[in-house]
Amino acid sequence: MSGAQRTLEQSSQRKFVAFIAITLVLLVVSVVSATLLFREFELDAREQSAIEQAQYEDEKKIARLLKAVEAYRTKRGELPASIDALRGADANEWFGIEAYDGLFVDSWGRTFRLEPTGAGFRVFSLGRDDAVGGEGLDRDLTSR
Repeated sequence: MSGAQRTLEQSSQRKFVAFIAITLVLLVVSVVSATLLFREFELDAREQSAIEQAQYEDEKKIARLLKAVEAYRTKRGELPASIDALRGADANEWFGIEAYDGLFVDSWGRTFRLEPTGAGFRVFSLGRDDAVGGEGLDRDLTSR
């Protein structure tokens, strides 16, 4: 084999080795990217589940608070000034069972709000952002 042919063959071999190396690097990068992307989607699903659970628990609290406000109004002839007025020694009277501190606060640690509406009222939470409106964690939860 002549020197020119040998150099050409060595050049082809180097190109082939470089091609294989680049292919392997791209394969590793693709696998790592896919793994990270999958983990991100998995975390999003878990976060969504936690959001739904917290909002479900808050909706159950709102339903209990509605009944307590109605019992208060029936007995006293007026709405309580706020949800905090349901706390204290008379709390069992409004709830029919022992009230607990966590009942009065939403998932963000803020006391549920009470708002008169014409002849009725609503109990609500403004969500994580403590502002009207929103989606996901910021979604408002209301009795009516």
